[in-house]
Amino acid sequence: MNHENALELLRRLLVALLGGLWLAAGVLVFLHAMEMTGPVVWVRGGFTLVLNLAEQPFGTVLTWAALAVWAILAGLLLLALALMRVADEGRRIVLRGTAPNGFYGGGQLTVAQRSLEALAAYTAERVDGVREARPRLRLRRKGWHIACRVTLAPDAALPDVSTRLKTALHDAIEHHTGLPVARVDIDAQLHAIDAHRRVR
Repeated sequence: MNHENALELLRRLLVALLGGLWLAAGVLVFLHAMEMTGPVVWVRGGFTLVLNLAEQPFGTVLTWAALAVWAILAGLLLLALALMRVADEGRRIVLRGTAPNGFYGGGQLTVAQRSLEALAAYTAERVDGVREARPRLRLRRKGWHIACRVTLAPDAALPDVSTRLKTALHDAIEHHTGLPVARVDIDAQLHAIDAHRRVR
């Protein structure tokens, strides 16, 4: 596993952990606000936090219940985001039936989306003036839609680089999949896409 994949895995785990914490805290507070459990007590390293709504006015209890619902929703959303990224990385695209006149012959042909995006990144980073590329591919009815974030060299001429880049991505994906490329969008910048990577 390379450095970038390890960092991405760590990010996903942290998002999932944060989501789980928000969800657990929201459920505990909500159950207490609805008088289904006793006070919420949290003890950590000599520090004690107690939430006891038994003697509080109805408005205060209602506010805590609303906050708990928001925490539950935020936790579920964070967990969904972490899981969606995992699902997206393992996503496979079925090419059979999308090619004109049975281009692929009989049987079923699938390709991993991640491998196509790696191919697009490889292609983009070989264009003069491109330092780093992060492509995303989606197969639509009219063909591939490619969205590519790139870091350019400071002396690169944006019109020239973007023209060469669009042509290179178009040709590579069309050549390797046999399916048309309907659209290529480029998002160019001069600083590194990730903070830990520097433009050379």
